Amino acid sequence: MPYRRQIQATFHDLPAAAVGLMDTLLSIEPEYRGTAALALQGEFFTTEPFACDPLSLPRCPPRNEMDAKETKMIREFNAGLQRSVDRRRLRNRLEKTNEKVSGGVLNE
Repeated sequence: MPYRRQIQATFHDLPAAAVGLMDTLLSIEPEYRGTAALALQGEFFTTEPFACDPLSLPRCPPRNEMDAKETKMIREFNAGLQRSVDRRRLRNRLEKTNEKVSGGVLNE
């Protein structure tokens, strides 16, 4: 039994150009699936109203506390990586100094 497409029924309230674009790009059968290049030439992108410039969209503050927590976790992770790199550099310097001292020569 072949798959019955549901895009048009599900998104019946959207413009036909938008539904057609989704129907093509989300096709399960590869032979019917469109490419991004073809989609950009399609009716959705070539008729008015055109999409707005992303830079003109308003900037929104973090959605909620979860965004703030995620940002904090990323900051802490990056700080941990930096400490690890710093420890590795210090260890390498100490090893080089120990090699110089154990070799009988101390050149600083």
